[in-house]
Amino acid sequence: MLASYLRELARHPHVWGERDCILIVADWWRLNHGLDPAASWRGTYHDEEGCRARLAERGGLLRVVRSAMREAGARRTFEPILGDVGLARAGDVIVGAIALGGGRWIGKSPEGIARFRARHVIAWSLR
Repeated sequence: MLASYLRELARHPHVWGERDCILIVADWWRLNHGLDPAASWRGTYHDEEGCRARLAERGGLLRVVRSAMREAGARRTFEPILGDVGLARAGDVIVGAIALGGGRWIGKSPEGIARFRARHVIAWSLR
């Protein structure tokens, strides 16, 4: 199921507020659990500046995502495996991503699908 989700994701452009690094993680969670952790977040911004402003209003990316995943009933994991979700450090930026296992992650960026090696900041088990 992850492979087909990623193929579909690759066919569509990055769109702030619809298909960005955080919302693709929430979409993956929703596909697997039927609950959208980003329901209150969707459609509230339409560009990078708006996203940053919304995050700042709510206490930052880590706080927003941690709260949303807690409300979605997600269980933290310290060893993310294939399909788990989290925030990972891509260079000097923290992004939402889906674990591929072995410290590898995949996410959505304005340039398309981004696969990268990273340490997770925080992660949740899909199971």
